Amino acid sequence: LIYDDGPVHYTMKNLIELGTSKNTNEDFRLATDEFELKNTLVYYFFKDLGVYGRFDAKSHFFDGHWYSTEEFYCTKIDKDGNTVLDSVLVDHVKTESSFFPLTLKEGVGINYRIFNRSRANLNLRVGFGLEHIFNKDVYQLYSPSGNTTYREYHEIESENKKGTEASLVGSFQLPLNLSYNVNADFLFPFNDLANYSMEWENVLTAKLFKYI
Repeated sequence: LIYDDGPVHYTMKNLIELGTSKNTNEDFRLATDEFELKNTLVYYFFKDLGVYGRFDAKSHFFDGHWYSTEEFYCTKIDKDGNTVLDSVLVDHVKTESSFFPLTLKEGVGINYRIFNRSRANLNLRVGFGLEHIFNKDVYQLYSPSGNTTYREYHEIESENKKGTEASLVGSFQLPLNLSYNVNADFLFPFNDLANYSMEWENVLTAKLFKYI
């Protein structure tokens, strides 16, 4: 969704991906499960220079599991050190609950429109950013060590980051009815620049008919 009127420019992107897969001698399993919501509002106080604010959310709908072709002994330990599953023989283990991990991103700063033409648009954004990763009943393998008969999972702590964010957002109309969209996001935490996060999305679309 794009709203562009005078100095105000608003974009909203909602992506929902659901998919299943089936292997021989196995039931249907959830292969893809993700939803993402991105909102950005830009107010231009000059022709190509303005301020922006954004809010993004990312998660999934269903529980996540890890499957094995052979049974194994599994232990799960929560954030407080309590054992919630103790050496149980299973062929799969639940590693994520519905809607967790939940990632929220907020940011404000300066938006510079590098160019804005009918067939090409590119924006550079730099500002202050926040990233919250809420982990509830989210477990990660703790002791791989090549042991396939025993697996130990520990619950992951939630995480908060704040720092300098930078984004490069563009859309381009190419020959042969092709369009290309790019969105690259970076966050450099104030207290640990080496622990930066990056998300780079590229979408290439081929137009077959007017609405397809």
